[in-house]
Amino acid sequence: MISVRVRLYEELNRVLPLQERKTTLSRSVPQGTTLGHLVDILGLDRDDVDLALINSETASFADKLAHGHRVSLYPVFESFDIQKATALRSDSMGQAKTPGP
Repeated sequence: MISVRVRLYEELNRVLPLQERKTTLSRSVPQGTTLGHLVDILGLDRDDVDLALINSETASFADKLAHGHRVSLYPVFESFDIQKATALRSDSMGQAKTPGP
């Protein structure tokens, strides 16, 4: 097992008990766990995570975690486009869609 520190931002906190919300958590996960698997373990829907950082660097769901990693998970950004900063999806879900004809 390895230990990672995790911080959930804004509405992603809904999956945590009240005493763990808006704090940095320590979680033990099996060696070889990916960021995506951690998101699943936490009970989050991957589509709800718009930006993930591991040690302050943009990360993807396929990235493997190591002992001591710091993971930050952010919800869909609604007020600005982070498409060039995120490695989780090719289009920002928070971006307004242009209606068709």
